[in-house]
Amino acid sequence: MKRRISLLPTLFLTATIATAIATTACSTKQKATTLVEQTPASGAEQKAVTEEAASNQTTTATAEAQKAKERYVIVNGHFFKETPEEVRIAMKEGSVIMMVKAAGAPACIGINLPNDPSEAVLERAIPVDEVPDGNALIVAYKMMCSMQSSQAAVNAERALINPGDKFLPFTSVDMEGRMWSNKDIEGKVMVLNLWYTGCGPCRAEMPELSEWKTEMPDVMFFSATFEKPEVARRVIEAKQFSWIPLVNDSTFTKLIGSNGYPMTLVVDKQGIVQAVEHGSTAIQRERLKKKIEELR
Repeated sequence: MKRRISLLPTLFLTATIATAIATTACSTKQKATTLVEQTPASGAEQKAVTEEAASNQTTTATAEAQKAKERYVIVNGHFFKETPEEVRIAMKEGSVIMMVKAAGAPACIGINLPNDPSEAVLERAIPVDEVPDGNALIVAYKMMCSMQSSQAAVNAERALINPGDKFLPFTSVDMEGRMWSNKDIEGKVMVLNLWYTGCGPCRAEMPELSEWKTEMPDVMFFSATFEKPEVARRVIEAKQFSWIPLVNDSTFTKLIGSNGYPMTLVVDKQGIVQAVEHGSTAIQRERLKKKIEELR
């Protein structure tokens, strides 16, 4: 009778050897892969990567520089590459200038004129859809104009002196130490200009205002500043400002409120305020001068 030999140990051994070989192969493959992944790039490969990164940075920088060059001017809701000459002239007669910003768009200058530019100027305007982020800039511009209008309305409500008011009692000293009061202006037309040395528009209008005094010697022209005589004197002498210079003022300065400098008001012979102007434009000065001439 033949002896039966069991194959189970042999099969088990064969399977074990095969598993070990497979595991070794897998481990070897993983090591090889890891080795490949961890092997530093060659000099040529590193140079290529560096050049690609530099190229991307240059492209980005060029795009940003190009975008920065695309500065526009918004005039009453219309885009221009530069401020039209007609607009520059109109700006001298009174306008609001602001910096308009919108997310992702280059900042641009916004100009809000009292009246729209002429048709000839508007024909040169750039369509909104041709301006990068044009719609966003227009929205920002309109919001800022609205805020300016609201602030102007608030300022008007806060005016501390208005046409029709009785001029306030005062006692003030001029740059030479002389005292002035209401008695000195009784029965006379009086004009008061509030200013200070750091106000550019104040200084700019001084030569023209001095001409008024020469043309209308019967009118009492006063200027008033809260500053000390030695500070005010430098500007008054440099500009040859001929109005009676009241200094160290604390009475008239309160009339400024939130409306800003310069401020000029005209008082008639009965002591009633007839005109008040905050700011200094050719139109405002023309209005004031006309009122003074009417009251003389």
